Amino acid sequence: MKAINCVRLLVSVYLVLAGVASVLAEDYTKDSKPQLFSYDELVQLGSRQELSPELADKLHVVTTTPFINNEAHYRGERPRPLEVEGLGPTLRVALWNIERGLELDDIQLFLTDKERFMAKVVEERKHVLPARSRFEIDPTQGPRNTVSADR
Repeated sequence: MKAINCVRLLVSVYLVLAGVASVLAEDYTKDSKPQLFSYDELVQLGSRQELSPELADKLHVVTTTPFINNEAHYRGERPRPLEVEGLGPTLRVALWNIERGLELDDIQLFLTDKERFMAKVVEERKHVLPARSRFEIDPTQGPRNTVSADR
């Protein structure tokens, strides 16, 4: 009877440890995205004709399905923890719509020479109406920590 209880205890401990290990083992999706458009579908999307129901459905899927790529994780990259004073542990998310390269010169200047970029911003602001924008850059501070969000 004592041996049976001991075996039951060992089996229970094993099952608990196996369950904890499976919860701790993170399973990341390596690469996931919807099927993209063919050339002919892109031509149809660019035309003024009404979309076929199939193409309309595919457009909905492409515009609402996240594109996931965890190649960096599989290469061994790990996020750096970020502690923000007054907030505590923080997750910073960055998104930059480059607008088809219309501002490529300014983008390159921003990434290579912060001081010259900020001087240009200050100069351009002198010629803009004083209406307040909801997207303001403090010329004394500049865009801070934007490069670290990409690393």
